[in-house]
Amino acid sequence: MRMITEAEVAAVLDPDSAVVALRAAFAQHGRGQAQVLARHRATASHEGAALAISAMGAILGADGELPAVLGTKVYSARNGKYNFLVSLFSADTGAALATLEANEFTRLRTAAASAVAADLLALPDAKTLAVFGAGIQGR
Repeated sequence: MRMITEAEVAAVLDPDSAVVALRAAFAQHGRGQAQVLARHRATASHEGAALAISAMGAILGADGELPAVLGTKVYSARNGKYNFLVSLFSADTGAALATLEANEFTRLRTAAASAVAADLLALPDAKTLAVFGAGIQGR
């Protein structure tokens, strides 16, 4: 299994690639070829800090050169500051493939999901897009 750092993710992932990947994943899900585990969250406080831990997952079929994978996204929040990890497993063997430090990954995934949605849902003659958000997702 490989550990992929934030720097490695930032070096290879770009907005255009993220849009292509998200469009393919959403299309798989729409065709019933992918399954998504809903986000689950637990919250508490610790020494005055607001804590949360969240997890979600998905199973994606092979797509072009990409193998079929099972993945989880887990993240912590402490007073509104988040830290994300993504773990990928082989659908063929069940073996762990990689864990990614995923703060940058999440930032681009969120933007890519918005771009795919805007492309598919906007009227053909639309010329203006308003984006609402805060923090890393707004940027």
